[in-house]
Amino acid sequence: MKIKLNTDPTRLLHPLLVLLVVCLPQALMLTLAVSDYHVIKHLLGDDSRRLLVLFGNWLGALVLLTTIVLLIYVVLRQALPNLLTPLFLLLFFGSWSFFFLYNMDKLELGSVPEWMFDSSNVLIYPATFVSPGLLLALLQLTHLFTPTQISRREKIWTFLLTLLIPAFIYLSSMATASFWRGQMGLFFNRLFPWLLIIATLVFFFLLLRSIWVLVRDAGLDLRDKPQIRILVYIWPLLLFPLAGLLFNNNGELIGLKEFTFVFGNFSHPAFYLLAALNGLILLLPEFKSPRISLMVWLAKWTGFSFNIYFLLVFLPWLPLSLIAIAAVGIGFLMLAPLFTFFFHAHSIWNDYQFLKERYFAWQLWPASMLCFLIVPGLLYADYRYERAVLHAALNYVYTPDFSERDSGQINQAALRSSLQRVRTFKERSATPYLDTIYRNVVLDNLTIADSKLDTLEQIFFGDRLPVSDDPRQFGLWGSNKNRNSSFLTGWQRPPQREGVRLKALRSRTEPAPDGEYSISVIELDVQNDLFGQREYYTSFRLPPGAFIRKHYLMMNGKKEYGILSEQKTALWVYRQITSRRRDPGLLYYRSPESIALHIFPVAQNETRTSGFELVHRRSLELQIDDKTVRLVAKKGHHMQGQPAGTHRIQTKNADLLLHWNLIVDCSIHTANLEQYADWLVRFQNQLQSQNQTSSVVCMSHRLHPLTEKKVRPALLQIQKHDQSGFFLGRALTSALTTSYKTRTATAAALPVFVVLTDRPDKAQWVDDVGRYNWITAGAAPLFVLQRKSDSLQLTSWPGRLGSSIDATAIQPVIVQPDVTLLAARSSTILAQFQQNFHNQARELLFKPDRTATAHADSYSRAVQNLWQYREHLMQPASDQLYFSALKGSFDSGYLNPLTASLALENEAQKAALKRKQDAVLNAHRGLDIGEDPPERMDEPGWLWLLALLALSGILLIRPIRRFWNFRP
Repeated sequence: MKIKLNTDPTRLLHPLLVLLVVCLPQALMLTLAVSDYHVIKHLLGDDSRRLLVLFGNWLGALVLLTTIVLLIYVVLRQALPNLLTPLFLLLFFGSWSFFFLYNMDKLELGSVPEWMFDSSNVLIYPATFVSPGLLLALLQLTHLFTPTQISRREKIWTFLLTLLIPAFIYLSSMATASFWRGQMGLFFNRLFPWLLIIATLVFFFLLLRSIWVLVRDAGLDLRDKPQIRILVYIWPLLLFPLAGLLFNNNGELIGLKEFTFVFGNFSHPAFYLLAALNGLILLLPEFKSPRISLMVWLAKWTGFSFNIYFLLVFLPWLPLSLIAIAAVGIGFLMLAPLFTFFFHAHSIWNDYQFLKERYFAWQLWPASMLCFLIVPGLLYADYRYERAVLHAALNYVYTPDFSERDSGQINQAALRSSLQRVRTFKERSATPYLDTIYRNVVLDNLTIADSKLDTLEQIFFGDRLPVSDDPRQFGLWGSNKNRNSSFLTGWQRPPQREGVRLKALRSRTEPAPDGEYSISVIELDVQNDLFGQREYYTSFRLPPGAFIRKHYLMMNGKKEYGILSEQKTALWVYRQITSRRRDPGLLYYRSPESIALHIFPVAQNETRTSGFELVHRRSLELQIDDKTVRLVAKKGHHMQGQPAGTHRIQTKNADLLLHWNLIVDCSIHTANLEQYADWLVRFQNQLQSQNQTSSVVCMSHRLHPLTEKKVRPALLQIQKHDQSGFFLGRALTSALTTSYKTRTATAAALPVFVVLTDRPDKAQWVDDVGRYNWITAGAAPLFVLQRKSDSLQLTSWPGRLGSSIDATAIQPVIVQPDVTLLAARSSTILAQFQQNFHNQARELLFKPDRTATAHADSYSRAVQNLWQYREHLMQPASDQLYFSALKGSFDSGYLNPLTASLALENEAQKAALKRKQDAVLNAHRGLDIGEDPPERMDEPGWLWLLALLALSGILLIRPIRRFWNFRP
């Protein structure tokens, strides 16, 4: 029998199309794979590394060879060969995919921690990047073997064979079920993968041929029968897509509730709306009016991007649709995007043939491209706007610019919507590709911790926002795909710490080579007296004027020195490693005066050793747990003069004064601001009579300065328009930085804070205000007056600023002598401030002299880095100051509050730490790190694959599993 071939020219064989669909995706896959390989190669055996290099070189050679051939055809301006091109793509790229999956169990990737590399990418990458090229090859074969004229009998046989292949697979699996454990089973297990591949290729060839014939010939036959045309095409173009969305989003409708969102979360109304509009537009008849035809053509282009999106989503799943059809029959719904795509493309091409006779090509194609970009453009613009709103809120709260007077003016309606969308994004199942774009554009490939979302909502809205409680958002197969629970919210399932104690604390102090400072080596021995692997954790106070460097942990008899890295990254990596019971050590600042030390693991009756160096000039005592060592500076190491590269703050004869900062809570939690007006005026008058300075601010989420003459009207006006939370931390840090910037060498004012609020428990702090203790030399009085019934009451906690208000300390006071009472309570603190400030200025507090640091000694470099950090605190919004403080720590080798020292056991962990840190430093500083690596792709997941295979039933699961793990 003579085979009829279609020799008509087709753009499917255009070399640029093949280059775009085949070579570029696989080049991208190689890039991603090489990036992952360089991280995990140190954890793999020699055989696994050789196998991965072999497959990488194989695919790279194929891509390179194909690209060269395609570029030659581009230069020659010739179409590719009809038969050789699809056979080459199927034979070489298809065989690579098969043998890669065939040897997948030999790669031993299961031993690689998931936080370093998501092993499901081994399936995701080939399915996502190779399948478009294989589909193009099948399309080229379909065009070649589908002549223009096909007999009715041949069409019928094509349709029947397409339907019979799933039935054949189902019946053959039933017939051979009894042979699985026998000799026939052994033979069939070896043969089955090849049979399945051949059957899948034949099925999709026949399916594409059926769709080709149906779209091309049936469209011509039904052109003059609009009613019948609608009845025929309404099923695949409108009803099937809507039914597929409905069943995917509501699995209980087909008795598979646990498989809701198995293909992704498409529950947003926009998906239904776009699917319906696309179907209705494609069902429109052909119009004779050029203007109407042009409008319909442009409308089709507008919806075409939506169809392409769903084709890309379902493309990796199409081979499994054969199994789904054989098992439960609903697999035909998986084929709806394929049919819709071809019908849509064919309809656009037909309309173009009509329009090109009436319009110029330069008019049609630019307009069509603009319409094609409308949907993705609107989506991207929406994401960019949401990013701008979120970043404005994060900037204001976590990286504030204290110099901006109008800071905090944020579109609260837009912020409310954005915060709710972020919560929904974290809680719901994943939406393929779109979530990857959202995470990249809006969240810089990171996340926002739940605690941080709570804080933002309470600052800008006074309370937490309601979130959806739709139980379908917590389906079995994807509820955590976007939930990057932040390590910053607290240790989740931390290693056990009970029973691990500090066994010994040793020290050794030596003078520095230049004799300008002392170096003390601190060593700790810790022991686990209980069973199992446990963690040693402690925190200790770092004496003023001492700096830490060269932290290490003994691993396998060797000192493994810690790597200085960005603190947030180091904390996250440490937690990931300890969850795998590996070997890290961690040292970082918990607060400006407190150091945290982690050692893991400590086995039963095991003694582990860790240590670090302290650089100091004065003798000091260091206490860790119940043990203390005295570090005696060598003779001549007391600071006598001005060190190189720094100069001292002279405050010996400084005139230290009090400055009263009166902060009024004008948030949504205050019932009546007018109640404080009389008290504020009277209080300020009393301060003036005693020659004391003061300032009044009304604080909601924003800071509103008040003048003495306009207190009452200003309070009423603010309360009328401001319905947000009470951001007390911002008022305190703003006043502290102002106090520092207005200080002179001969005068320094001690800020005293008086907070007037109805609900001190609702105050938001965000960061530990103790970071600014150096401004007040460790003393900053803070008093809270709140209205109880008809009297004002006082809460006070002198000393270091805390991060919460002790409501149990409330005591009634008399209103009249408030100034006298508060001043008396502040007198002791003022004396302490004077002494501490003088001592610290004389011995510890330096400002860097930028013109004389080139030859500074190591101690002066540590002091300089400390002041780089403090300059960053003065201007948190400055990226330049932030990275300067970070880089200063890396360059000098000294720990500072922005960094952490992480001792790691192998090169793979170090490479993963570097990659994670690069991602964090390129993102917004207010964002957090989630448990899932940013590089992870979400489409389609391994659990999704298992879920779909489960649909094939007990008789098909086993042979399919043997197919993936097939050995000759």
